[in-house]
Amino acid sequence: MTAAQNNHLEIVRLLVNSGANVNALSSGKVSALWFAANKGNTEVVKYLISKGAEKNVQDDYGMSPLMAAAVRGHLDTVNVLIKAKASLDLKHKDGDTALFFAIAEKHTLVALALIDAGAELNIVNKFEATPLLLAVDRMDFRVTRRLLEIGAKAGFEEAVQIAARDQDMKDLLNNYR
Repeated sequence: MTAAQNNHLEIVRLLVNSGANVNALSSGKVSALWFAANKGNTEVVKYLISKGAEKNVQDDYGMSPLMAAAVRGHLDTVNVLIKAKASLDLKHKDGDTALFFAIAEKHTLVALALIDAGAELNIVNKFEATPLLLAVDRMDFRVTRRLLEIGAKAGFEEAVQIAARDQDMKDLLNNYR
């Protein structure tokens, strides 16, 4: 797992070829794929997936490799996981998905990639937040616009209230009433 985390692809290959279990978990249920995704080690992620690493394993907090990459803004790694059919809508213990994490950390391109890949738009976490509410709160116009263009509805009225502090955001939302 340390080799995956530290982007030592050749060592990862050697370990796997010597019989290491690509789905072994550390304490906390963290996999080598999770460690590699969290660090944005895209080539290691590709290799582990090619060797059968479980793409949707979640740690003790419910964090998946896709969430780990999204929260850190690792666009290339997110795209690899999307292409490998990692679940876009697994929920963290708080009900957050990879899309929530990308929006919360203002990783616009990651959020857009997840939206375009088909992430659930109208999901509500345990704090009653939605991707739209979060995007408006973070003043992310590109993500807000994309969410609205493809039909995000959950949290719309609350988003309008939040947008009252910024006329441009308010105008954007009013175009979708």
